[in-house]
Amino acid sequence: MDKSIKYFMGNFLYLFISYLITPIVILRLLLLSCKQPLYRKNLWERFGYIKQNDTNSKIIWLHAVSLGEIIASNPLITALQQQYPNYKICISTTTASGRNQIEKLYGNNLISCFICYDLPRSVKRFIKRLQPSILILFEAEIWPNIIKHCSEKNIPVVVANARMSEKSAKNYSRFSFFFTAIFKKLAKVIAQDELSATRISKLGVDSSSIEIAGNVKFDIALNHQAIASGKKLKLAWTKEVKNICVIAAVSTHENEEQQILDAFSKLQSSYSNARLLLIPRHISRFDSVYQLASKNFKVLRYSDGELSFSNTTIILGDTIGKMQKLLAATDIAFVGGSLVPIGGHNVLEPAMLGVPVVSGKYMFNFEFISNMMAKSGGLLLVNNTKELVATLTTLLEDKKKLQNVGNLALQFANKNRGSVAKHVSIIANYL
Repeated sequence: MDKSIKYFMGNFLYLFISYLITPIVILRLLLLSCKQPLYRKNLWERFGYIKQNDTNSKIIWLHAVSLGEIIASNPLITALQQQYPNYKICISTTTASGRNQIEKLYGNNLISCFICYDLPRSVKRFIKRLQPSILILFEAEIWPNIIKHCSEKNIPVVVANARMSEKSAKNYSRFSFFFTAIFKKLAKVIAQDELSATRISKLGVDSSSIEIAGNVKFDIALNHQAIASGKKLKLAWTKEVKNICVIAAVSTHENEEQQILDAFSKLQSSYSNARLLLIPRHISRFDSVYQLASKNFKVLRYSDGELSFSNTTIILGDTIGKMQKLLAATDIAFVGGSLVPIGGHNVLEPAMLGVPVVSGKYMFNFEFISNMMAKSGGLLLVNNTKELVATLTTLLEDKKKLQNVGNLALQFANKNRGSVAKHVSIIANYL
């Protein structure tokens, strides 16, 4: 079958499915808006009805899908603001938590909005109102109609901090008759590593349009005030519990917290001075995780304001924007989404603070970083709860190893800084 016919059929199927699921997506947003009104308040932005760019200002449009990507993209956005003071920056996202984080980080210093649905009329309306000079998609967020329409309007589309897992590559390749044509419309793909670059190239992006610039997440700025606050918190805890060892389980998911709680229970039977900071990935799960942990442990919530381990063994981190503070108060960090097949999360956040890092085997979303960091000795990988208990026990028993793993994690993080400068240099070719 001719390639153009295959593409036409693929595009028809994509649009058919997109229109079909739109009412379901809207219903879901309305249900979410019961707890987060921002979804309902700004619903029309999903159809491209954003504020008109009446001043004809030059716009750098960056899309970051949710809270994690908003935080990760902060060093790049800050650098672009400094490099291009004559441009306005617009950040679009898909989640209310992401939107709130944008306004928390930048206030009125840039434009924030929800990205429109990837439907032709919505896309055209969105782009006509915004009039961007460039679109930067953060971490391989592929929106076929947005990319297609930008290409038709001669708006360069750059994928920044691009990563491509083996699973994602296989999924795209199944529909290569459609996505290959979309990938070819990208002006530049700035890949995190050689592995991602190779997989992206096989999907149809010309090798001349791919550059490797490392991972922007290595350049996340340290909040020294938050870190100092975390160290003071740890000092207070050492006065409450003799020889306390604080373990943080961060970005945890459903069916993972129970494994962590089981491991912690076994650990506590031998090390009664162990304490746990449990920080779920998603805001919507704070209450359910609290109920789960409260079945067998006394649990305090960070949001209640009392951060004391004198009469409890677990503190639930049910807040946003306190990660560096809490990590600065810990001795060991377990990074979640890795004991269950989620694909893992950012192991660099604790590494940048010199905290020893442990994660499960499911790290396919951070495959290159996790492999390199594990080889450096700054990341310890476990396959299951039993191995998690054994690894934590080893670190608690051997203080020298505990310190050494933390030092190696910090060295690995510092060694790989500099990605943002490379990104800005590449993006400069399109502005």
